Amino acid sequence: MKVLIPVDGSECSNATLAWAAQTLDKATAELHLFYVIPRGIPELVTEEYQVEDAITVLHHAQATLKAAGCHVGSHEYAEGDPVQEICDYADAIEADQVLMGSHGRSGLARILLGSVSSGVMEHCRRPVFIYKNVKPASSAK
Repeated sequence: MKVLIPVDGSECSNATLAWAAQTLDKATAELHLFYVIPRGIPELVTEEYQVEDAITVLHHAQATLKAAGCHVGSHEYAEGDPVQEICDYADAIEADQVLMGSHGRSGLARILLGSVSSGVMEHCRRPVFIYKNVKPASSAK
């Protein structure tokens, strides 16, 4: 089973990777990691930094999954609209499922781009599983 996991280095993205490593069948799951460098955001950081960040996040995600005994089929990045790129990549690799976190990086990028997970849910032609990282409630004293 091919599972596409879009990553962005956020806390929720990392929690999604951990959940995938614990939950998916290591004997049959082929995991594909994908990072999108958003286009259309005001140039607050250089393109070189964005590519370096993508590579760093992908290598960290790959190392996390491989350490857990998972098979990583690919780890790639692209530049463009995150929703469109994720949907297109899922089709290109003929993913059986897209597994992604409910919330990615926040701040200006989130305001400008809207919710990527919602967009993928709406537009992807593949089954989409959204992992919501739930933090335990702190106990009241």
